[in-house]
Amino acid sequence: MDSKIKPGDKLYRSKSIVEHSGVYLGNNQVVHNSPSNHTEVVGLEEFADGKAVKVISNQHTDVGELNARVQTLLSKETKYQLFSNNCEQVSSFLLTGKKYSPQIAATGVGFVGGFAGAYISGGKPNIKSALMFGALGALIGCLVSNATREYDDVITQ
Repeated sequence: MDSKIKPGDKLYRSKSIVEHSGVYLGNNQVVHNSPSNHTEVVGLEEFADGKAVKVISNQHTDVGELNARVQTLLSKETKYQLFSNNCEQVSSFLLTGKKYSPQIAATGVGFVGGFAGAYISGGKPNIKSALMFGALGALIGCLVSNATREYDDVITQ
């Protein structure tokens, strides 16, 4: 299953409405972060969870630096936090040294847009309807982020 992927490639697989992210380490091993098991190294098939794995090739990975960051995270109790330590932020940190999640960013922008749109569209909505529009905007933001992400390869079992 892993013949086309290289250490340092960023991996995604579907997980309901979001995309779960990890980093390929080589030898069929993937490091990822999840709510149930926190940061861990698992086999590629376990990471795939029966789904296609989408690959973003990373030609500039310093494998030594990647392995050092993996060891740093594994030596700590790095618990999953949706907004500050999610799977995409961990993948980004491992590859760049900085945490970033396009899904969270797009969800936040969508929420603010939906919430503001409820007020701008005329009339004065109550807070409940504004939050509903915000939640809808957040959902749309996340879906658009995932639909527009470009992959270099897709690997199926």
